[in-house]
Amino acid sequence: MAPSQNTRVVKTSDTVFGIIELLDSGEARGVTEIAEELDKAPSTVHKHLTTLVEMEYLVREGTKYKMGLKFFEKGVAARNESPLYPLARDSIEELAETTGEVVWVIVEEHGYGVHIMKAVGSHGVQTHGALGKRAHLHHLAAGKAILAHLPEDRVSEILDQHGLEAQTDHTITNRDSLESELADIRDRGYAFNNQETVEGLQSVGAPILIDQDEPVGALCVCGPARRMVGDRLRDEIPEALLGATNEIELRLTY
Repeated sequence: MAPSQNTRVVKTSDTVFGIIELLDSGEARGVTEIAEELDKAPSTVHKHLTTLVEMEYLVREGTKYKMGLKFFEKGVAARNESPLYPLARDSIEELAETTGEVVWVIVEEHGYGVHIMKAVGSHGVQTHGALGKRAHLHHLAAGKAILAHLPEDRVSEILDQHGLEAQTDHTITNRDSLESELADIRDRGYAFNNQETVEGLQSVGAPILIDQDEPVGALCVCGPARRMVGDRLRDEIPEALLGATNEIELRLTY
């Protein structure tokens, strides 16, 4: 393919996905608004919107456009390709019942933690997480559990690309401090999130490993800081969490 053609294809893709990411906020938008946000000609944006509607990825409502459920179909298909999806459900349901809290399964993709499964215990509360949501790894308990078991060069690559943005006053934003914590996580086998993502929310995370060292994902138990304290936080929940990750690891292996 000639360089000029290749450049044209890349620019087209950039515009299409710029539209998709703009509409990902959940707010329907019109052609003019989208064109201004993307700094593109309205006629160009309109052509892309029309194509995306015809392909059923977007829905038109009057003069505005919004995301279509075909994205949900594709997202579910991508989620189902994870080896964890068919094997972790029973374990996280049991863990949620045992702890009474919210349990998440998180995997790493493109340096982010992606929430792919959820189970809610009897006292579980709504947290920041949402199915399909991506978040930086360094402030999640499950994210730190994954980082602690990735190769050093991969960890450096992720931190160089995404940085250590603060979510709360408790978030670790210093690389030396994070590296020290990752070493502690490797020693004890699980990670803590001490209100580093949301004030008033604490969680415990543990990696799901293949061959003792390769992380394919992680589990975390999340709950209000007032309940996640003392022996419950330091002993009871980590013990239940490690039992669940061990069950999943065995299923992955055998």
